[in-house]
Amino acid sequence: MVIYSCEKCGKTFKQKGHYTKHLQRKTPCDNIKDKIEKIVENKVEEVIKEKIDEMVEKGDIEIKNKENDDNVENIEMENENPKENKDENLNSQDLNNMYFVGENLDLLKKIKSDTIDMIYMDPPYNTGRDFGDFNDKYKDYNAFMKDRVKECHRILKKNGNIIIHIEAKISHHIRYICDEIFGDKNFKNEIIWKTGGNVKNKYQLGRSHDNIIVYGKSKKCKFFPMYKPYDEEGIKKLPLCPHHNMRYGNSAAHSSQPDVNPRPNLRYTWNGNYKQWLICEEKMKILHGEHRLVYNKNGIPRIKR
Repeated sequence: MVIYSCEKCGKTFKQKGHYTKHLQRKTPCDNIKDKIEKIVENKVEEVIKEKIDEMVEKGDIEIKNKENDDNVENIEMENENPKENKDENLNSQDLNNMYFVGENLDLLKKIKSDTIDMIYMDPPYNTGRDFGDFNDKYKDYNAFMKDRVKECHRILKKNGNIIIHIEAKISHHIRYICDEIFGDKNFKNEIIWKTGGNVKNKYQLGRSHDNIIVYGKSKKCKFFPMYKPYDEEGIKKLPLCPHHNMRYGNSAAHSSQPDVNPRPNLRYTWNGNYKQWLICEEKMKILHGEHRLVYNKNGIPRIKR
């Protein structure tokens, strides 16, 4: 199916007639991209101005030339103690809620080693396209990325992680670089992020996902899942355990494909059923004694959760 999309407002149409009618309407549609860029630009300027005013008030900087209060580019700043601050690294404790715009390699080099908990990176994809703000074409993309990944490795704490959002065409280059710098044993996972894909493709296989690559700096890196409370309506539909006075779900206690991963030490008879169980017989006895098993009509248990 061909999908027609308006370049200004982003609205999509399944029928060409509707798309043509949309383009020919008397009232032009809003350019959402320009609006968003303007909002972001104004917000960044507002935050920078507030930060500068705060630093002036504290006496950290001196404004030598301020021809236009609203134009940050016209402000020249000078440290009161230039010799003392010339080579000072950025202290992560002083960077809360701060947003920097600039050459990231230069900024990375100012950050102290072993001070960052996590890095999320959405680097250029080397598509060869000119986006206006930057030309996404590099003579040596691997060298460009390698310099930055090296600095990221340096500033991460021993238990820190780096998360790199990339597309499938370039992901293997990033894996190769990270294997070399972080070590292949510190590769944690590759997350598939489903996207809308390129629906306009007519003559090639469409791409419908991005790759999110995760590396840790060492074996000390851990992942802690975030849990949300269960939905109250969903909980009310669950059975109530008369022994614990709590509602519960349940999971299998035996393997449904025992020959795929044979475990002879977990094969025994329980309640008249000989199967390959997921837990040892001793653990099964404990769960039974604690009323943590629920049995079907054939006497096969499932574990209450």
